[in-house]
Amino acid sequence: MNFILYRSDEHLWGFNVVLASSDVWLMYMRTWGRVVITDVTTASRTMFFNINSLIWDDDLLRFFEMPKFALPDVVPSAYDFGITDPSKCAGFFATICASLVDQQAALFGHTCFYSGEEKITYETGGFF
Repeated sequence: MNFILYRSDEHLWGFNVVLASSDVWLMYMRTWGRVVITDVTTASRTMFFNINSLIWDDDLLRFFEMPKFALPDVVPSAYDFGITDPSKCAGFFATICASLVDQQAALFGHTCFYSGEEKITYETGGFF
């Protein structure tokens, strides 16, 4: 991201840009372009998010030369993310009430709802 912002011939300054993961793009596309947010678990994987204060970390952003204005807002995983655009969701209006990705979604998908339950995920790493 830093290369695209600062060093490439086609840098993005002067454009309306958001630096985010695919969950933000999917939410944006499914909600008429109204929602540009991510959840805390996804934000925590970026290296720019302070997992203790649950906000984008100004020191880390400064270190990595990342502009805070280009990052999505961060909300809890269970949140009112908006309503779907029926033209992009098989004709349905539906409230989006949660955003889960990767290991968190795998836990939910395998019905690990309670403390002490576990699942092993082999994907981008082994997680237990």
